Amino acid sequence: MKITLDNISPLDILAIAAHRDDVEQTCGGTLLRMAQRGQRTGILDLTQGEMGTRGTAEERAQEAAEAARILRVSWRQALDIPDGRVENSFENRLKVARVIREQRPRVVILPYWEGRHPDHYTASTVSYTHLDVYKRQVGFFVVWTTERVLADPRWRLLVVVGFCGSFTTFSSYAFETMAYFEQGQWLLMLTNVLTNNLLCLGGALAGMALARVL
Repeated sequence: MKITLDNISPLDILAIAAHRDDVEQTCGGTLLRMAQRGQRTGILDLTQGEMGTRGTAEERAQEAAEAARILRVSWRQALDIPDGRVENSFENRLKVARVIREQRPRVVILPYWEGRHPDHYTASTVSYTHLDVYKRQVGFFVVWTTERVLADPRWRLLVVVGFCGSFTTFSSYAFETMAYFEQGQWLLMLTNVLTNNLLCLGGALAGMALARVL
């Protein structure tokens, strides 16, 4: 099943989960709020719910379509991975990869990688495989600077923890700023830039002053 409410691409936010209704229960409010702010949101369900005890896969499809309408998502699709048997296999990773490459989301929301239901945490690992560029870059840098090139541990710590560690935070800041820019909300964009930078600078100066006093 594929629901397309908006043919413009790419997606701003894509939420991936194992079953229909998982996204609604975990981050449905976030998707609705982002849609209200003009973001293009999408949902990828890995299974179609054929193992459900309260309804058929067809009924789940109807419920998913109605939920997509209520949450104002622009795109929703359910893959054909067997319900109750979501495995981190090459075939399943390829199915998820096709969707990610097709939709090109800027932000991906995944389930937590630990839990009681195997389908839930496997949905996280099978999807995260295609989003681990940052992890590989950090691993390469650490090995290269410890085994290939002898680097000062202080510089290694600065790059891995300081630069790479702050990368995700900066990405969120840049994403929000660009979203305001694309929507033409200039006041919100400038407010976001000024408050983030001024508060960070003010916090750093306050910390320095406190350290000197103590």
